[in-house]
Amino acid sequence: MASDKKSAQQDNSDALSVRDYLAILNATLTQQGGKIIGEVSDSKTYNGHVYFSLKDKSGEAILSCVIWRFNYARAGIELENGMEIVINGAPNIYAKNGRFSFIADTIELVGEGALRKQYEKLKAKLTTEGLFDPKYKRQLPIYPKTIGVITSMKGGVVIHDYSNNLKKFGFISKIVDSRVEGPDAIKELLDSVRTLKKESVDVLVIIRGGGSLESFAAFNNEMLVREIVNFPAPVIVGVGHHVDVCLVGLAADKMVSTPTAVADLLNESWEQAVYELKRHKQGLIDKYSGILSNKKYEIQNASSIIKDRFTMIFESFRESEKLLMATLYKFNYSIQTKKETVKKALETMIRCLTEGIEDKYRYIGSVWTDKMYARYSHAIYHIQTILEHSERNILQNNPERQLKLGYSIIVSNDQVVRSVSKLKAGDMVTLKLSDGGALSEIKNIIK
Repeated sequence: MASDKKSAQQDNSDALSVRDYLAILNATLTQQGGKIIGEVSDSKTYNGHVYFSLKDKSGEAILSCVIWRFNYARAGIELENGMEIVINGAPNIYAKNGRFSFIADTIELVGEGALRKQYEKLKAKLTTEGLFDPKYKRQLPIYPKTIGVITSMKGGVVIHDYSNNLKKFGFISKIVDSRVEGPDAIKELLDSVRTLKKESVDVLVIIRGGGSLESFAAFNNEMLVREIVNFPAPVIVGVGHHVDVCLVGLAADKMVSTPTAVADLLNESWEQAVYELKRHKQGLIDKYSGILSNKKYEIQNASSIIKDRFTMIFESFRESEKLLMATLYKFNYSIQTKKETVKKALETMIRCLTEGIEDKYRYIGSVWTDKMYARYSHAIYHIQTILEHSERNILQNNPERQLKLGYSIIVSNDQVVRSVSKLKAGDMVTLKLSDGGALSEIKNIIK
């Protein structure tokens, strides 16, 4: 009897416990995951988890299913009996009650009618909450620099259009590759947004090409909409042309129809700044040209006045010279004809000469002191004042003045460097600072 009992124990030594067997079975079942289509029935919610059955169209097969709370919320679909859906997941046997269930990871609606119904229902709900209200839209930063980009790198057409249309204003794009359609798209989009939320970006950009309402399902997801609304930086959405505007686009701060339009929007403030700089530069040149032209006229006018005054003085001296010559001629004639009148004629000549010189001297002194000197001094003072004012304006607009504010000027081959396209690795450049300069070698060009 004891021998029979011992033999029975030896025969059961390789038997598995129920728990161990189910663990092995579930490990095998996990590898049998798949994509299944069917009609929802017996849908029940418990603690956020949804338990339901999926019936075959033939009515000859039924599958018990469950989707856990987090995955259900992420799917953004409110299950209803009779709804046709596609689920992705794997089968599992619950050890405590031995129930076989299909654990769904994702849910997709089938048919445009069902998608449109869910779209309109969610749109109405979020509109009521004010998530699409224009008053909450944020303005883009004036000069965006660091751009967070979420898109699918597959094919490269979308990112190519975006990148090629960004102007060379020093943009830094932090690109996160993500699926943009299909059952796994919403999970990857949410992960991408949360990844860039931890980065320091000036603007978040989400781009993709066009498509059908079904292909846009991930962009009509409630969780993604709320992530966009709560993103710390302004959001631009460019997801292609479509009759129905996606809900993510309505929630974004700016919505455009193409990746190219997104790039143009980012370029806008920088292009305006370049235009304003050119306009102010030309205005400055025109202003100083006008000032110099006016001063040139005033200087020429003052010179003309001085020339006229000196011409008047020289004419007075020539008149005096003529009078002296005439007097000498008369004096010589008087000596030859009337010797007896020499003394009288000499006195007359001296008197006339003295009076003429004194008269012209007084005239010259009067003209110089009272008129010409005053006008000449005023003209010179006016010109000096204008030149000093122009000098102050030039000094205030001198680019080197900005050096005291912490900026620097890069000079290569005696020319100011305005673009990295003028530099190459190995170039020697001079850095001009407010208190001196430094010689540096270009190691790398960053665009």
